[in-house]
Amino acid sequence: MRVAVVADIGQPVYHVGDEAIGHAVREELRSRGVRPLMLTRDVRHTHTHFGPVDAARGLVAPWEAPDREHYLAQVREVLAGRSDALPADDQVFRFVETLRDVDAVLIGGGGNMNSPYGWLLHERLLTMLVARSLGRPDVLTGQTLGPSLTDHDADALAEALAGTALASLREHHSVALARRLAPAHPAIVGGLDDAAAWRLG
Repeated sequence: MRVAVVADIGQPVYHVGDEAIGHAVREELRSRGVRPLMLTRDVRHTHTHFGPVDAARGLVAPWEAPDREHYLAQVREVLAGRSDALPADDQVFRFVETLRDVDAVLIGGGGNMNSPYGWLLHERLLTMLVARSLGRPDVLTGQTLGPSLTDHDADALAEALAGTALASLREHHSVALARRLAPAHPAIVGGLDDAAAWRLG
């Protein structure tokens, strides 16, 4: 089994907590006989810090809220079959092919599903939408949700939660928020930060 992993890795400024989440998820998957594909902003950076691991470029959402909302709408059109909604060289077409080769997607934890980091929230939703369009299940682990959310971002988060097979949140506020946003979801649970599982050495 091959699982694509979204973690906030390969950033121009190294963030030890986010990178630790990526390391922990990779090791937990490997220990279960699962082959991780690390989705990253910079494949070379990830090879430098992770060693020999499968890695590919993840989706990058626009920085400004109106731009990323417009891009989300365009990607929805592409996934609905209207391939001319975006230029032929747009990243989403390459990314669709990347996810064809995996069995599932794991959205690793952190504090990036909120409006101050809205582009990261949208990157996760976009990844989930591509996975779902291909019939690949997705799970969310070790996240903090919000607490600061615009109406649009709250809707985006609710959509992300509603379609995920499992949502594990790392503190009580996030569990409560998730259950408000996706009240019919059967598998919203409390858990630990993903990096808590990482053992050095």
